[in-house]
Amino acid sequence: MENNNMDNGKQIIAEHEPVYQQTQIQEDPSVRMRKANTLCFISLGLNLLPVFIVTLMVAYNRASGGDNVLEGFPGRLITSVYGGAYIGSWVTMIIARVKYKESVFAKVLMWVYIGIAILGVIAFIVLMVMCINTLRSCPD
Repeated sequence: MENNNMDNGKQIIAEHEPVYQQTQIQEDPSVRMRKANTLCFISLGLNLLPVFIVTLMVAYNRASGGDNVLEGFPGRLITSVYGGAYIGSWVTMIIARVKYKESVFAKVLMWVYIGIAILGVIAFIVLMVMCINTLRSCPD
């Protein structure tokens, strides 16, 4: 008899537990692709922003007669924007990949960014090897 009461108690508790149903609003696929492409273009723009900043810095250096742009506050501002844009491009690409898994543009952008990062690491290693070889060739 006690065993039967336990089963009834479990049934009563189970009946009163809230049931959460996950409701997803189905969006039109073309709207989802547009949103994914918008995020990808923002990411691409943020990734290319440092290239435009460097171009502007070179143009300013030529126009000003060779003054160093990176001195003081402008230099800190430029490097902050440069780093922030690069990080922001990765973040928006990751958001596009997570929210819109079916987006081919986001997948391609992810692999392009990974390839660029790998090339950057290889370039850094080559630079370090060149510096070590140059230092070894110097007379004591």
